[in-house]
Amino acid sequence: MRDHSYLEQFLKCEFKVEPMTNGMSFRTYDRVYTPSDSYVLMNVPTDIPLEDGQSAIEGVIRPFMKVHAYLKELNISVPEVFNVCELNGKVLLQDLGQDTFYDMFSARDIDLNLYEEAVNDLVKLYKAKPLADIPEVDEGLMHLRGQYFLDDYLPAITGQESTAEQYQELDAILSEIYNVVSNVKWGTVLWDFHSPNLMPLNNKPVVLDFQDAKFGPLSYDLASLLYDARFPFPKEVRNSLFNHFVKCAEIKDVQAFKDSFEMAGLLRNIGILGRFARSFYRDGKVEFIPKISVIWPYVDEALENPYAAKLKAFIYKNMPENRLLSA
Repeated sequence: MRDHSYLEQFLKCEFKVEPMTNGMSFRTYDRVYTPSDSYVLMNVPTDIPLEDGQSAIEGVIRPFMKVHAYLKELNISVPEVFNVCELNGKVLLQDLGQDTFYDMFSARDIDLNLYEEAVNDLVKLYKAKPLADIPEVDEGLMHLRGQYFLDDYLPAITGQESTAEQYQELDAILSEIYNVVSNVKWGTVLWDFHSPNLMPLNNKPVVLDFQDAKFGPLSYDLASLLYDARFPFPKEVRNSLFNHFVKCAEIKDVQAFKDSFEMAGLLRNIGILGRFARSFYRDGKVEFIPKISVIWPYVDEALENPYAAKLKAFIYKNMPENRLLSA
């Protein structure tokens, strides 16, 4: 049972707390109801160190507030922050309702105007001065995508642990793909800019999750948005929104940006395959299994890019014809 003493001290009124769906994050979220309003409470464990050794306060709450201020300066909508308590790992946020872009569009046609507004936010980031003193994307970070795939997805399909030779071969392949991804303008990348982290408000998107922002290739967030791992994103809509971004951002070398965009989506999605497999086998989260059939068509499409030829050969060599997991 969670400790609600923080809410008692801040709200000073009666309240009711309902847990929210939390996906794969170690953070948890609650919806808090008072007699006159409702809020969203972000809970960050203060006793669990992050992978880089930082505390949750250093690695989540402070970056969240830093990027929050940066996005507001760029006129990119973010939830209002009502209170922050670093000691307890709590951030009390504006409640924007129940429906994310994923909830709205996974079962019906995409609202092109809303998605264009989301792309316009990425154009703002493309043209803006990058946020200072944030982590930088590097080759090792991108290689984690391949590691997730070999750690969890390939063994789940083949029934055998991945070999040292497979890790070595994939590492060399991903180095070449990383060079393609990085061959574009760099700036502030929000890193998780996709449908579960966007909500509509007054016909504009509100960005919910951004504390993992990094300095990196500015094709990455666009790929996160348009190669959505949660539901099949129509190719014709993706192409239209890609062209909208290229035009508004005034991209000079469109082919280089397109290659970077496609390879960023490819790296991201093979990593997500591994994460989904781990969430199922380790955590029992069966809801991620159907989404694997969403991801493979994106991967197959991207594998037709000449820069992905070696990765295509690797996948065909090491995987059976049936590449889908089943619950």
